Amino acid sequence: MTEEHAAVAPGPGLLSRLGELGRSDEEANRGLPDLEHDWEFALFGIRYEVIDQVQRALEAEGLSQAELARRMGVSRAYVSKILNEQANFQMETIAKLAVALNREIHIRFHEKPGEPVARRKAARGRKASSTASRVRKSKANPG
Repeated sequence: MTEEHAAVAPGPGLLSRLGELGRSDEEANRGLPDLEHDWEFALFGIRYEVIDQVQRALEAEGLSQAELARRMGVSRAYVSKILNEQANFQMETIAKLAVALNREIHIRFHEKPGEPVARRKAARGRKASSTASRVRKSKANPG
């Protein structure tokens, strides 16, 4: 992740927390990079979510990092790196974490509110007009 993104924590409420400091959303946004379309920021959010879920599961199950490491077949140092955001773990590691913690993995892509719906409707309109155009052409040239 680039340095400019490292200081910005993901998740809802960042701008509202800045607002609590007496800044409007517009003032809070000024000078911040556009993170909405930044894959590195999205990756940071995924890592954060995985780490949060693992910590909650460890607490709920009363498991130590050493026991989690044993169940995963990795070193305790590696588990510590994961939980301290020092490891760039892969999908395989996420699967091992889930199995070791007796948890299911659910990955969903959700539409962001607002703009995508308008784009989808516009695309449907283009598709419909394209289909209508083909129908008109076929009727004009039946043979």
